[in-house]
Amino acid sequence: MSTAEPKRSNESPLPTDVGADSGTIGLIVAGGQTLVRSALASLLAGTDGIDVVASTSRLDDSIRAATGHKPEVIVYLSPEADDSDALIAMISAMRIASPNSRVVILADNEASDQASDALIAGAAGYVIKSDDPSELLKAIDRGDVD
Repeated sequence: MSTAEPKRSNESPLPTDVGADSGTIGLIVAGGQTLVRSALASLLAGTDGIDVVASTSRLDDSIRAATGHKPEVIVYLSPEADDSDALIAMISAMRIASPNSRVVILADNEASDQASDALIAGAAGYVIKSDDPSELLKAIDRGDVD
């Protein structure tokens, strides 16, 4: 066990030019494990042009947040299990709660059926956690991934 202090930096590991051309992007981080969701919300909140308006764990809390905040983007941390039905239900619920919000899925792996189902259900993007962070920012900024 090391007793060394972790290196701390005020610089975000994410590029900081998201939303620069279009103003601030209101964003909700939904689902996933508490630590991962909180860390992602903190990273995104430190990115110029992004305003994290809520971080929610349960679907009903996410629906209330989407209804109340009407964010431009909802980033959903997909569960590890390949459950396309649950993913489709979540996307549908978010699209009903906030029809103009883009839903971006952040998934553990590239399950092609799950990715296809998510996009057919109305997700604006599907990003893999192992992708470069810039891919998530592209999906947040434009609602799609190159």
